[in-house]
Amino acid sequence: MDLQTRHGLTPIINAAGTFTPLGVSRSSPYVAQTVADALGQFFVIDELQTRLSQTVADL
Repeated sequence: MDLQTRHGLTPIINAAGTFTPLGVSRSSPYVAQTVADALGQFFVIDELQTRLSQTVADL
């Protein structure tokens, strides 16, 4: 059963491409794997945000 059916959400046929108001944007395989790896762990959100902000600033 998909997420829309399981949670009573409206199914969407996305003809607009990547469009944030329709939900999650597509991710590269690397990003998808990184997220999947992180889902099984817990993080201190303030610490995670600080480290991420520094990483983005260094780009």
